[in-house]
Amino acid sequence: MIDLFARGETSATFRARADKMVGEINRFTDEKILGVDFDEWVNYYFDEYKVQPISLFMDNVTQTLTETKVEKHNPWHRSGDPYEPKTYQIDGFMITFSIPFDGDEGLLYMRPSRYYMTTFPVDRVINGNESSYGSIIFSIKYTKQELQGKETPEFVASDFSQKFKYYIENIDRVNSEAEQFNESLPDAIRTVLENRKKKAVEYVTMGELLSIPLKINPNAPNTTPILMKKLPVKNQKCPVFAIVNRITQFQRTIMRISAGLLILLEFLWRKPLRHTQNLTRKSLEISLSLT
Repeated sequence: MIDLFARGETSATFRARADKMVGEINRFTDEKILGVDFDEWVNYYFDEYKVQPISLFMDNVTQTLTETKVEKHNPWHRSGDPYEPKTYQIDGFMITFSIPFDGDEGLLYMRPSRYYMTTFPVDRVINGNESSYGSIIFSIKYTKQELQGKETPEFVASDFSQKFKYYIENIDRVNSEAEQFNESLPDAIRTVLENRKKKAVEYVTMGELLSIPLKINPNAPNTTPILMKKLPVKNQKCPVFAIVNRITQFQRTIMRISAGLLILLEFLWRKPLRHTQNLTRKSLEISLSLT
């Protein structure tokens, strides 16, 4: 058994389908989009991404009858009672209906925007191909007592119609949303193509204005960073520092001369007068040598 209309919402599925189409067009190269015929591509993508609604061929439904066991709820069952099972099985019949359909079988699994809060089980879905239609396999079970006195084709047809009508309503809702998607698809495709072409034209126009990449405008600023070569730093003396150095040297010279004069006075004090002239000469030579 599988459940129909339980594998995702139609809105999300159609949106993902449209996004895939947009992505494919956006991957066009500039050369390709600038040379395309929009009408041809709109037709191509419409055929590629349109959704074929489900068509049920209710006049061609077939039926088969088989014996089976029918599971029924045990009214005597109580929770925790090991002697009374929850269900029991009795002999019965199963009528299996095969409903042929055409269209995108994926729609059978989509939940429409408006839906019934219940499950829609079927035995299985047989997908169609190029040479045959698909089929929805749906079965109804009856006990012998339930069919007693109702063994007529009219009863079976009426019961099937009553039980399957909600499936048909959900299919109609899904089909309605699929048709809305198909109606909006050509304009959506053309809009995407126009936007992609606009982007390509802007890119090509900018390239022509900037002469890129065929020609670089010599008057344009260089767009490539240039690494500056680090130059060695020269140890240049500030003029103020030079003046200070000269003053310091002059002070040292004065101090050396003063030291020489003190030596001279000490000799004059201690030595006889006749040696004064010679000592004076030597002291001056010493002072001058200290400078």
